[in-house]
Amino acid sequence: MASTNDLEVNVHCLCSEQKFSAVVPHEKLPLPATCCHCNECRHLTGGMYTCGVQWPGSPASILGSSLKEYRYAKNSSMLFCGTCGTPVFAQKIHEGESPDIYYVAAGLLPNLNVDLVKIVQHLWVGDTLDGGASVFMQNLNGISRPIPRWRKGHGDTDGQLDSNWPAQASVQALASSAASLDCVRVQCLCKGVDLTLWRGGDGFSELKAQGKLPRWVNPSTLKPIAAFDACDSCRFMVGVPIMHWTFARVSQLGFASESKGSGTFPTNTLELKASVKAGNDSRLGTLTFYESSPDVQRYYCSRCSASVFYAVDELSDQVDISMGLLHAPEGARAESWVEWEWGGLGHKDNTVGGWREEFGQAIQTESEEWRATRGLPKGHRFQ
Repeated sequence: MASTNDLEVNVHCLCSEQKFSAVVPHEKLPLPATCCHCNECRHLTGGMYTCGVQWPGSPASILGSSLKEYRYAKNSSMLFCGTCGTPVFAQKIHEGESPDIYYVAAGLLPNLNVDLVKIVQHLWVGDTLDGGASVFMQNLNGISRPIPRWRKGHGDTDGQLDSNWPAQASVQALASSAASLDCVRVQCLCKGVDLTLWRGGDGFSELKAQGKLPRWVNPSTLKPIAAFDACDSCRFMVGVPIMHWTFARVSQLGFASESKGSGTFPTNTLELKASVKAGNDSRLGTLTFYESSPDVQRYYCSRCSASVFYAVDELSDQVDISMGLLHAPEGARAESWVEWEWGGLGHKDNTVGGWREEFGQAIQTESEEWRATRGLPKGHRFQ
């Protein structure tokens, strides 16, 4: 039972099959959170980073739960819901008598009207090549209190990165060199989901001429946007406070083992849903889905939990793709493929009334300032 000086914190997965509670003394707030931008964390969840808070409750309920486990490193496991795929806890495994440590995904924490979470560090930013999401998450605690970004782990000899790393010129050079590539891999950490996203085959030029270009396509560059999404269902699906999606026509997708134009990948999301449900195409690997609504499928890897697609029946020719699964050679932001919607935040009404409201506003402000400082164009939907 929580006292008047304590805060009860309840978390659950997207389908609410997995529920956990902890009591936190008010003097322990805000809870310190660490963001990890390493390749493994991005490909493990589909997010541009993971954001973990050491679980303030007893591990007993975790140990007694039915969470599935994916051991992705010698001393690290992901514990996730086997029904909806939500990554709930990261487990740091200790040998000997030292107890294991559990980190809850910060995106699952309730949107209480208290100063609940404070990001204190960004780890393994060097893996992103282009800075990833860390570039617009440096001043979330105020410009006078920048959040340290480490090339690798905390205190590593490679040291702390300065606020301007990497140089914009190097980012643009990498993106320009990758622009000639005709495909990018879409692959989860365990490689159970292994697909290809192809350039072309999207029909964007024809749709533009007909005045029917999707709003998620930049009409100048004909590149899809990369969006900032504060949707509650998406944060429960992936475990991060803000999710990042890009978009594609289903006709652009293929199996990684096949060449462009083979035409054997499902032609729309209705066929994809039927094929995954039937389980008779081994090329789909560990891809599965959870229906968060009768007409909505949230696809994820059944082995490692990575979020893959968001699909809606009435928009059967397109999918949302988790940005964290794109293996773009130019870096985590995949800027040869997408146009980032700097300063935007979808579903921000989902943040109102709690700590996520200020968090979302800070993300919007910093990403827009980052864009303006570097002379990058505004997202076409904001012009």
